[in-house]
Parts: sequence; structure tokens; C-alpha cells
Amino acid sequence: MSNDSKKSLPWTLVADDFKKYGTWCPDIYRGLYIDRWNDNEVRVAPCCQADTKTEPVDKFTFATSPYLNSLREKFDRGERPTECKRCWDYEDLNVGTEYRSRRQKAIITHENAKEKFEPDRSVMLSSLDYCCTWICNLACAICRPLNSSLWSAELKQTKEERKKVGRLYELKPQPSLSDQLEFNEVYRVHFNGGEPLATKEHIKVLEKLANQGLLKDAIISYNTNGTMYPSTAVVDLWKQAKTVHVSFSIDGIGPAFEYIRWPAKWDQVSSNMLKMKQEMPTNVEFGFTVAIGALNVFDLLDLWNWYTNNIEPGIAWDRTKFSWQFITEMDIGTLRDDLKLTAIEILKDTPMFGGIREYIQNTLDDKNIVTKNPHSFMYPIWNEQLDTIDARRGTDWKTALSVGKYY
Repeated sequence: MSNDSKKSLPWTLVADDFKKYGTWCPDIYRGLYIDRWNDNEVRVAPCCQADTKTEPVDKFTFATSPYLNSLREKFDRGERPTECKRCWDYEDLNVGTEYRSRRQKAIITHENAKEKFEPDRSVMLSSLDYCCTWICNLACAICRPLNSSLWSAELKQTKEERKKVGRLYELKPQPSLSDQLEFNEVYRVHFNGGEPLATKEHIKVLEKLANQGLLKDAIISYNTNGTMYPSTAVVDLWKQAKTVHVSFSIDGIGPAFEYIRWPAKWDQVSSNMLKMKQEMPTNVEFGFTVAIGALNVFDLLDLWNWYTNNIEPGIAWDRTKFSWQFITEMDIGTLRDDLKLTAIEILKDTPMFGGIREYIQNTLDDKNIVTKNPHSFMYPIWNEQLDTIDARRGTDWKTALSVGKYY
């Protein structure tokens, strides 16, 4: 596959441009999110934003997956499947012209997008969202045992409890999912977890790409919590890739960061980020992935200022390097109305956060928007969740987070 076929469209696409594609999404036909579910199953989806389903690991293939094929058939008919609700909701709400749904981002970066507007429905694995197990050294306030082994340990989960959330691994050694995937057309791999740098799983994937001569043309990306510095072996593999994008999961600075990304220390993580920026190969770039909810909306300006002063000095904003998404379980829309107005005022002069302001205003104008979020009421209200965490950890969200001064 030539580099020319992988050119991407500019971020200036408007709604009318996307209409040319109808409901088509390249990830439905070319993308895979995969995550081991206990020893005998895998959790799969076309991307990390879509609903997942489990299938037997020994029978799974990208082309024959019952779940993935059922979605492909729905998209072939021009439907908007509920499994992809997150994208449809973002597009219907139009949460800021600078923000795109995962589907729209996939269209922009699809390798043939610049050459033709005819949707390509051929089934071919080229984009991989790879979950490097749940192993993690943090128990973030916005996370759960599904994605953090430390969360599970903190809650003292039994084997039965771990099995219910797909995290009972008894096979030794644990086989790699990469062994059963066909990589011939793969050019994009995104690693998440858990903490991907805490495992050897991402190394196995990179080595497979390298052995097949694919790594030199591959676009590699990570979500990492910033607590772990990459080993020499990892850096040597990164040097072989076309590009490597390291996106730090940072949702605040100082005490806010340490509360949300417990028990990480801001001094250590900020030092790691600055060191990586100085020492990594020239094909490695850096950015932030920010999870935004009621608990940290008042800490965003401090975070943005640190980012622009240290990671991308003087940048207006680059959506590929500083991205944000909503924490649906701690929906900003559940804040009191007076705090929503305060948040809008605080964020009014930062274009990057225009979509957040628009969403907050939408929740003021239409109270039903929050009730349409199926996650908002699956758990206790956000501050009750934090009270429960504080009782267990001896922390205090009201002093660590800026929103606490309003309570």
C-alpha cells in the first residue's frame, strides 16, 4: 500500500462534506477493537467507541466475526446502528465545530478518502485498536476494574467477581491475541489498556509488524498514563515506525491530576513527559488525551496552559495532538445549573473548549439531554462516587479538585 494512498483530508471538513458519505464508516469494514475476555473469549468491536460483544477466542477472525458482520450488514443498508450510538449522539448534538466523532475522524484519515468519495465496503483489517490487557499501576477515579488491575486489587475482588468483568486469566503463559490476527494490510495500530507500557503485549505486536516488513509504513499510537518511561527495546522499535504518537492521559495538573490518576505523582509524570519530548526519536510526537466530566471541568484552563507552555508551546490548537472526550459516567450535565454557567464563563476564551461550552449550554436548554445518556444513571451521581472513593483511600476531592470549592 503506497504512502500516497494514506493521505488524509484536512480538519476543515464541514457537515456537507460528511454527507457525501452517508452513514458509511471505514472502521466498520476495516477496523477492529480487540480485548481478551477471561481465557476463552475476546471482546470485539469495530473501534474503541462502539459497543462490544464477546466471541469465542478460538473461533474469532476479522472476516467471519458474527458481531462485526452484523454491523456491516446494517451499514450496508444505510442504517445507524445503536451499537454506534456514541458517534451518532456527537454528530446530532454537533458539540463544537472543532470536535469530530470517531466515525468522522475515521473518514478523514481513511487512506483513500482524498482520492474518492465512494464508500469502500471491502472487508480488510487495516486499523487496529489493541487492548494490552487490564494490567495497570493506577486506579483512576474515572476508571473501573474492567480496565485496571489495581482497581480490582483495591476492591479485593474474588475470582468470581473478576470473571464477571472478563478479567480472570488463569492460562500460563497468557497467549497473545496478535498471533491469530492477519496483519498483511495493517497500517494503523493504537495501544490502550490498562497501561500498555506495563506489558510486553505491545512489543509483540510491533515485532510482528517489523518481521512482516510493515512497521516502516505503520502509524503507531498509545494512550499512556505517563508514569512509565519506555525501555530501550521499545524505543528501538519506535524508531522503525513511520510515526509514533504518544498521547498522555492527563485530566488536570498538580493535586487534580494526582486525585484523578491515583496514586500517580504529578512531579514524576510531568518529568517523564518533558524527558520523553527531549529524548525520543524525531518520528515520535506527543499529545494529551483529556477525559472531561463534572469533576474536572474547572481544572481545564490550568491543564491547557501547562500543555501549551510545555508540550506544544505557542500552539493555537491541534486536534490530533490535544484531544478530549466526555466522561459519560460523570456527565457535566449533572452539575448544578449555576455551576454550568460558571464553567461556560471560565472556558469562554479558549477555542479548544468550544464544544464543551456548547454541550453545557445544550444541557441548560434541554434537560432531557442528560437523561438520554445511558451511563449517567448507571452509577451514583459523580460526587457520591468520589465520596465513596475518598472513604476508601483517605483522599478528599473537595480540596484536590477545583469544583470542590463550590460544595
